Amino acid sequence: MPKNGAAINKYELKLATALANSKNLDVFQQKSVRAFIDFMWPESRRYITSYLFIPYLSFMIYFMVYMMVQKKLLAAELKDPTFFQFTSSMFSIYQILFDFILFMGSFYFFWHDFMQIKTLPKN
Repeated sequence: MPKNGAAINKYELKLATALANSKNLDVFQQKSVRAFIDFMWPESRRYITSYLFIPYLSFMIYFMVYMMVQKKLLAAELKDPTFFQFTSSMFSIYQILFDFILFMGSFYFFWHDFMQIKTLPKN
């Protein structure tokens, strides 16, 4: 359950945590529980889509482009070893930029995972 502050108060979070940790699946057949889940799902879906799915998809597309560029640069270097002697400063700037964006994307997902683990209930 995303904890984005505005949509979830402490009672809703406590109920959602209790439902998530419940081993009794018959609880989910009750109308009140189904209504609560239906009430919470739109906010959860918006959070998951906005903060996890779209950034992850963007990161994967960016990584694929990065790998294609690296492959083309390697092929160019194998064809003409002097190619990088004339353009090395330009490619080093691009390499630093690519690496920085990849690092920030990795850090973004690490941070979300860390915060999710941090908010796990302590039994």
